Amino acid sequence: MEYYGAWNRDQLLIAHGWLEGQLDLAELFIDLYDDPRWLDRLLAQFPQADPTGRGQISAEQAVRWHVARVPVLTPGAPDLRYMPRDVSHWKESLTMADGAVLGTEVYLPAGEGPFPVLVGRGVRLGGQMDGAHWYLGQGYAAVSQDLVPEGQELSAGMHGGRARVRRDTASDTAILLDWVAQQAWCNGKIGLFGYSAGGLATLPVLESRPPQLTAAVTHITTADRKAISSLRGGVRTSRERTFNPQTPWEPGDPPAGRVGLTPLRAADQVEIFKTDFSGWFDIFLQGAIDDWLAWRESGRAVLIIGGGAHGALPRPSRRPPDYCDADIFWPDVPGFDLLKGTVDESSVKSVLYYFLMGDFTDPEAPGNEWRVTHDWPVPHEERSYYLTGENGLSPEPPKAEAAIDYAYDPQQPNARADIEWRSLVAEGPVDQRAKRDRDDVVYFTSEPLTEPLEITGRLRAHLHISTDVPDTTFMVKFLDIYPDGYEAMIAHGAIMARYRDGFDRPTPMEAGKVYELAIDLWSTAIVLAAGHRLGVYITNSEYGRFQVHPNRWEPTASYAEALTAHNRIHIAPEYPSRIVLPVVQPGASEVYDPARHQLCHKRSEP
Repeated sequence: MEYYGAWNRDQLLIAHGWLEGQLDLAELFIDLYDDPRWLDRLLAQFPQADPTGRGQISAEQAVRWHVARVPVLTPGAPDLRYMPRDVSHWKESLTMADGAVLGTEVYLPAGEGPFPVLVGRGVRLGGQMDGAHWYLGQGYAAVSQDLVPEGQELSAGMHGGRARVRRDTASDTAILLDWVAQQAWCNGKIGLFGYSAGGLATLPVLESRPPQLTAAVTHITTADRKAISSLRGGVRTSRERTFNPQTPWEPGDPPAGRVGLTPLRAADQVEIFKTDFSGWFDIFLQGAIDDWLAWRESGRAVLIIGGGAHGALPRPSRRPPDYCDADIFWPDVPGFDLLKGTVDESSVKSVLYYFLMGDFTDPEAPGNEWRVTHDWPVPHEERSYYLTGENGLSPEPPKAEAAIDYAYDPQQPNARADIEWRSLVAEGPVDQRAKRDRDDVVYFTSEPLTEPLEITGRLRAHLHISTDVPDTTFMVKFLDIYPDGYEAMIAHGAIMARYRDGFDRPTPMEAGKVYELAIDLWSTAIVLAAGHRLGVYITNSEYGRFQVHPNRWEPTASYAEALTAHNRIHIAPEYPSRIVLPVVQPGASEVYDPARHQLCHKRSEP
């Protein structure tokens, strides 16, 4: 089974009656439930999907139940065709602290008000209204602000246009919240909403703990934009589909100081409720986890991490059926209902729901179920698997010296395995076997596991390397290798060698000298079944995901100036190159049970 898609948005509109047409369940991946054992797994944790209480449902019932729980996201900019009846709409022009004027759209639902207000911002033309149409029908007002100042020239972008210069998101959002709070149509309850760029456009305001804000409900995003742009070991991301050897290069620009949200203390008594949805393959995953950790002491932080990505999974990817998506919990989160006063605030606790992945092809394999924890990481043992000179992975440290040599030529860079997929933004458990024939990709694999291995938490690699160039990048992937040979990418990371001692201490390498590189692979939660093997993949370039490094210290005008790096991976008692995994014993977190685990207690409207 190879799963590639996100649900077709028009099909969601049809399912909810917003568009006419016949529902095509194939577009909603009903075939993922061809094996009835997946339906059993869904019902084990979501018995409410069975309206009869008989303990048995069809694939069509499962899909329709899940679709009914997902709010409709309208396409792109504010399309008035999908507005509920009697919505009033006008545009304001708000002046920011630097004098820039930002267009601000206001939408009020039917009724007299005042109303709870949802605030969204986005780099798209017309701000970000995805989802707001849905909530307008439920009595919320919506405000959508464009990040692009009136009359400013736009650069091309996948969503119709982007600002050429990024503004101070936190400052602009604070001014917007203050303005909304003063309007007669606002009842004093304000929530931030948005996904991806929409979250980046609002969440940084949380650093100032704005008193006007009641809640923030976002998904596949983070308060820390640097989490993907230059914190992957200082390596810039690059989503180019083809490599152009004529382009210039300069090293990444890591932040000079601390990034992300300053952690709260319970004594701070911050009353803002924060909820975020993410996925183990999302490009903002670690930022979402870090945001939750920073906000946890408030007692009002909820994070739900599913098995998804930043959009449709690339090809080829394996994944279990859609009950692994975080959006299955959307109706249960407290954020929006808090604005209406239909949630007992004392029932909301800081909690993390996460999908523990497993063998994506076997409904009876361990894992593939939802877990609940109030702590992160969950209790675990850091277990090292050491690289061997025979390209193996061993739980025993090396007892003798070995080395693996290979060359990296930036003019012939490695491409990500799914480079032909339509969206290079999405990560996923993509099969990496296509890269095994490259001389600049080095694989290490373990013996088949004799029992399941649960890995939950943050992964890292420690490589002992030498090279003959002053600087380069190293990339590491952790793989779940199936008995049939499929190599699912579970986690990955990168580092620019100049930043090995910290972003504030860039230092060139000396030819032949051995250096230890610590590489952050971010986080995951998965059980590798018996018979699977661990895999580690090491290379120096991966265009479509990361900027290609020319192996020079100084900026270059083009890759004609690139150097070929001759690299060595050192394996010895004093050079224990290894991957470190957070191994979890059964019972470290609770299995999600709807009878015992509720994100909040809801009540009828006051």
